[in-house]
Amino acid sequence: MENTQENTAHLARLARLSLSDEELVLYASQIGDILTYVSKLQEVETAEPSKWTDSLGNPADRRVDEQNSCSPEDRRTLIDAFPNKEGDLLSVQAVFTNRI
Repeated sequence: MENTQENTAHLARLARLSLSDEELVLYASQIGDILTYVSKLQEVETAEPSKWTDSLGNPADRRVDEQNSCSPEDRRTLIDAFPNKEGDLLSVQAVFTNRI
């Protein structure tokens, strides 16, 4: 589907954006470029994932996660020193919120 100014205006209405005629021309072009790039991404073979590599193409070694236990005394010291807690549960600031 070719992106047109009409399609861009429709997308803007769906997103509740008010765009000028100049912005419609600009964004129609930019959206067209994005869609062209996305269509190229569909050509990438993803059926059989390759081994991890670093940015230079060298195989990247991945370490296995390990759980290290501490003594009950160390655990109690850490819990007691934590500023926000409810019993033995530690309370931290939210990372994600549901604000709209």
